[in-house]
Order: sequence, then C-alpha cells, then structure tokens
Amino acid sequence: MSRYTVYVTPGAWKEIKRLPGHIRQRVRRAVDALYVAVWGNDKQETPAERLTWIKETVSPAAFDQQETPDGEMICFSYRLNERRDGKLVHALYSFTVGRTGHVQSAIYFDDERELETARKIAGSFKEKAPTR
Repeated sequence: MSRYTVYVTPGAWKEIKRLPGHIRQRVRRAVDALYVAVWGNDKQETPAERLTWIKETVSPAAFDQQETPDGEMICFSYRLNERRDGKLVHALYSFTVGRTGHVQSAIYFDDERELETARKIAGSFKEKAPTR
C-alpha cells in the first residue's frame, strides 16, 4: 500500500488563521465534523474511470453536484441535507481523484452560510507523489 500525505493547503490555513478570534471559533463550531478517507489505485484506473464508479454510488437525494478538473485531478462534490439527532445537518461530500488514488471527504455543518468554508476545505486536497 502506498503512503499519502493529506493536508490543507497553506493558503487555506493562512486564510483561516487571519480571521478574527470570534470568527475562528465560529468556523471551528460550524464545521461540525470532517471525515476523510484516502484510497489507493490498486486497479490502475484513470481518474475518469474511478470517477465513473464513484458517481454510481451517489444518493438520489444529492443536489448541487459539481465536477472541476484540476490539472491531472478531478474534483467532484455534491450536497445532502441529513438528519442527526432530529436536527437538520448540511453535508458536503467530495472526492478528489488523481492518478494514484482518491481522497473521499464528508464535511458536516449546521449553518448553510458555512458552505464556502466547507468547499475550501474540500478543495484543499492535492495529490503528491509518494516518496520512497
């Protein structure tokens, strides 16, 4: 299995750190949960091939689907509104698909105004060739 480094780009991190303290706390609370899984490319599929089968698993309730090429990577995301403990929770699911695998993330947030913050986090995953 290959080793991967997953990180938030320095630009996104600096942007978050520049926010006033009370806003940083709000961002921390607003992004309720972040789940990330990194998958290798054992079958040597192209990013387009991997994205095809990823899209086949998307919930019929998904909306606001976006697909963005980023160099050799493809970024795909969609939104769902879910219920957790009887409360509405907004979710952004994203897949950053590259040559060596893909990063799958789920970002949950309570306030829809935090969607752009969630998108910045989802868009910050980059592929880096494994080092030996």
